[in-house]
Amino acid sequence: MATTRVGKSTMMDAAISLADFVTSEQSRARAVKEDAILIVGDGTSPYGGMTGIKTLLDDSNYSVGKVAAASGHDTFPEVDASDVAKLMGQLPVYARAGARFVCSGVFEANVFGRLKLSAGGNTNQTLQGRVLEADYGGFPITVAHDMPSGAGT
Repeated sequence: MATTRVGKSTMMDAAISLADFVTSEQSRARAVKEDAILIVGDGTSPYGGMTGIKTLLDDSNYSVGKVAAASGHDTFPEVDASDVAKLMGQLPVYARAGARFVCSGVFEANVFGRLKLSAGGNTNQTLQGRVLEADYGGFPITVAHDMPSGAGT
């Protein structure tokens, strides 16, 4: 449910553009909530009784979905291409169509951005222009607000 308070004179002066604005803002708020449910939902009523991906992966009963980085690679700046390749290799072939990375903006910059910029043949010109959604290793990267974002995570 969403509510928006609008003054009567504002509503009368610009009804169509106001309706567009309200619809956009409420849609964005709903999308942010859906992302939170998908990622950190804990099964309680604020999350519609649903459990998110990160919550499940933090549960030891779902450890088969985890891939450990190399020893000593426990922060974003330490994750390397081998760690990401190990993760990609864990994905079953049947699940690759439509698969994507979901991470925080900090992870996207500190890991994927660093790896792409340090790879031979890449320049700033070949990496620009995909601000909202980049890719790595052929898989799209989606930045989500509710993913861990501390560089030391």
